[in-house]
Amino acid sequence: MAVQRRERRKTRGMFISMTNVQLTKFGVYRYRKGVPADLREVVGKREILKSLGTKDQRMALLKAEALDKHYDELFRKLRAEQAKPMGELEKFEKASELVAALGPYPHELRFEAADWVVGDKYSGKYSGVSDWEHNAPRDENFRITSYAIALAQGDNVRPRLTIKDALTLYLRDRQDKGSDNRAKFEKDRERSVDRLIAHLGGNRFIGEVSRHEARSYFEKVRKAYKPETANKELYLFKAIFDAAYRELELEKRNPWEGLRVHDNVPDRDKRDSFTLEQGRAVIAVLAQANVDLRRVGLVSALTGARLKEISGLTAEDVDLEAETPSLTIYPNGIRTVKNKASQRVIAPVGLALDALREAKVSHPTGPLFPRYADGAKGATRASAALMKMLRSKANIKDERLVWHSWRHTVKDLMRNAGVPPDLQNRILGHTGDGVSANYGRGPDIKLLADALEKALEPLVI
Repeated sequence: MAVQRRERRKTRGMFISMTNVQLTKFGVYRYRKGVPADLREVVGKREILKSLGTKDQRMALLKAEALDKHYDELFRKLRAEQAKPMGELEKFEKASELVAALGPYPHELRFEAADWVVGDKYSGKYSGVSDWEHNAPRDENFRITSYAIALAQGDNVRPRLTIKDALTLYLRDRQDKGSDNRAKFEKDRERSVDRLIAHLGGNRFIGEVSRHEARSYFEKVRKAYKPETANKELYLFKAIFDAAYRELELEKRNPWEGLRVHDNVPDRDKRDSFTLEQGRAVIAVLAQANVDLRRVGLVSALTGARLKEISGLTAEDVDLEAETPSLTIYPNGIRTVKNKASQRVIAPVGLALDALREAKVSHPTGPLFPRYADGAKGATRASAALMKMLRSKANIKDERLVWHSWRHTVKDLMRNAGVPPDLQNRILGHTGDGVSANYGRGPDIKLLADALEKALEPLVI
């Protein structure tokens, strides 16, 4: 019996110095952590089991320590989320679900619907609606029940939406936005709304925010932020309030209507193009970058493509076997594209083409640049690294010159080389009329390659 018991212990795993690290019968360590009882319904399991992928005890303990911190933080966030007060929109939706679950109620008896709702919601705790009104605590359930009674009676009731409720509606309407980094998309907008709520002194009912208060916030951001940043926030608030007004069917002028910070600096003065000497210096210092960064830098610089368009390329987006090699810029599961005009085919040449050939040999399937292949986050990391090289290695200090200046540079080079405007638009993904809209993977690709090669000739001699 003693031998059998020892065998069972080996099969189940042997605890070592940390109680959440086990050695399996295969000799590989695993991590085990119980989910707190109050979070099991949210997490969907009683415990977390995860292989640590190592037979080395010291390495297992190090990995387990990191996992412990991760799950402790996750549990903390989940508890904080549960502790948040329920918004009016959520209360109204729960009331709607309650009434729908009860089924249709005879219209001629609709004034008795209150007793019906209270009886179901509180499982007979109160003798009727009068008992409930006098004795029920004024908590979230009371508000949900109030909405449910009104809905069951056929009243034209609408939730008293707050600013945060309006944000929830706005985000629902834009499920297709920020798909390559949805968490950041939502977090950025939540921060903006939190700033507004702090300025207004609370999470106000959407219909009570006045034009005077909106203008007060406008004056604040006008002084604190650059025009582009301020306007993004003002446009966001207008869209959020519009979403709430539609839901509530409010006939009210949006207090953010027409509020815009005017920019006295022309767009052409905000970004500049590299000179030929500066461009060559930047290309030269890319040799000092890591392999993925060098390749991303060369391809984006010498095609004029946006950095996110290139960092998110996959091997399947690149055709190097055709008579004229090409790459396609389309949504591919790693990153989105800016707009419809940005969906295009580019014919890379020279150093950019060489970089793509190298990348495809290294990564014949999947992401071509794995280090930066996580959508907007990857592009942001690549941009930061390239800007650091541009400033410190290439010694370009002019604030108007950034990595995005390569798009302006390629545009200028094409214009100087006499490339027709429709080909320029096609290469850069700009909106334009003409034959560029009809280019495909056939012979017309050669026109794109010839145009780009001619334009880049002064830069890469």
